[in-house]
Amino acid sequence: MSYVLLILTALFWAGNFVLGRAMHLVLPPILMAELRWTLALLLLLPFLIPRFIKNKTVILTHWKILTLLSLLSVATLILLFTLA
Repeated sequence: MSYVLLILTALFWAGNFVLGRAMHLVLPPILMAELRWTLALLLLLPFLIPRFIKNKTVILTHWKILTLLSLLSVATLILLFTLA
């Protein structure tokens, strides 16, 4: 099962680059990044809500650093990729 998940991860990652390249003339880059993050949020939210409730105090205590890290890491990577 773990090999299947690893293969799916690589396929989704590569598919993201192919789709981004194919759609760059149809959709603005910022909109593509926003749609990607919205889809990811909707797919993961049912699994994350219980963890958010369980770790609410930790998240609220460290919300500034969590926001900074999320903006400087993956969000910036995807945005720069879609702009390129």
